[in-house]
Amino acid sequence: MIKNKYDVPLAVLEELKNLKQIEGNLFKRVKTKESLIRFEHVNPLSDSYFEIKTYSVGNDIVHFEFEFKPTSKFNLNVNRLTARGKIVPSYLKNWESILEGYDDHEDESDDPIVKQYEKEFYEDYIEILEQNADSTFFSYDQQLKLDGYLEKVALLLEEGKTEKNASQVDEIISDLRELRETQTVLTKNKVLKGLSKIWAKTRKVGISLLKKVYEEFTKEAIKRLVSGHLDDIGNLMN
Repeated sequence: MIKNKYDVPLAVLEELKNLKQIEGNLFKRVKTKESLIRFEHVNPLSDSYFEIKTYSVGNDIVHFEFEFKPTSKFNLNVNRLTARGKIVPSYLKNWESILEGYDDHEDESDDPIVKQYEKEFYEDYIEILEQNADSTFFSYDQQLKLDGYLEKVALLLEEGKTEKNASQVDEIISDLRELRETQTVLTKNKVLKGLSKIWAKTRKVGISLLKKVYEEFTKEAIKRLVSGHLDDIGNLMN
């Protein structure tokens, strides 16, 4: 972390600014005192990261010492390198492509019932998203309303938890918590996939619980929320 920008050459600050402006759906920038910039995978189960450690300047060229994990799709170890600042973004993009590979890979242990339900919910709502939903984000107002919706769902899940379904409901709440924490860095499409997953897992637990967290929030109201035409989160309730 740079404490005083005037202690750093302007050329270095410009290169760091270029890196900070790079946006991705699968990683987020986190504050750190030990390095200049650090990006981490948004998935809490992952320890993948990309970190700019230090800089050096020679012959009017900025170099960064940086490291990232995993090294490649073949190697899970940390890779430490020093390279010109202008080419570091290409390393970051390559690291992001590895995260995308994991994101696209379906775990063999995925429940086929949940996957089918998830597909049904997703296909029911994808039609209302714009064609560029893979590269655009919900507005600040929509994100606030979605957070309110997810907060209400979390309360309903807690109310519907029993000794028999506790482990399943806790897993859904964990997914819900992750979506609440990461929705601001996820595209509209990724958010919809997250919602579909939550609804699908809830449906598998039982229809009675699904009614509480999904059917009580009318389908039309959810569509209005996703499309940005909802004035009050309270209108989600029947």
